[in-house]
Amino acid sequence: MNIENIKLKDSAVMEVINPLTGKFEGATIEIFNRYSDEYRSAKVVKDFTSISNNILDLCIAITKEIKGFKDGDRELTSSKEDIAFLYKSCPFLLDDIDKFFSEKSNFFLNP
Repeated sequence: MNIENIKLKDSAVMEVINPLTGKFEGATIEIFNRYSDEYRSAKVVKDFTSISNNILDLCIAITKEIKGFKDGDRELTSSKEDIAFLYKSCPFLLDDIDKFFSEKSNFFLNP
């Protein structure tokens, strides 16, 4: 097995499908992989009473960049505040991130 073919990128871009139209409209979320420093340094408490907050905090911590999202006329930035606002406003994105993040082939350098 040639390991050059299975090296991982630090992050990968997930295309977000609009749940109302079923179409990709240009919105993307760039996610760090599970072996990144960002993932390892994320503070996730293993307390099941606050698991939804832990998932939200983890998704915020592993998000490198968001593009193509608006709140009315305001373009959301990749600040932690805007990322948190996006995920709190659209919690279904947390499921999409979990699926994308769990598939290591999304992060291969040479797919």
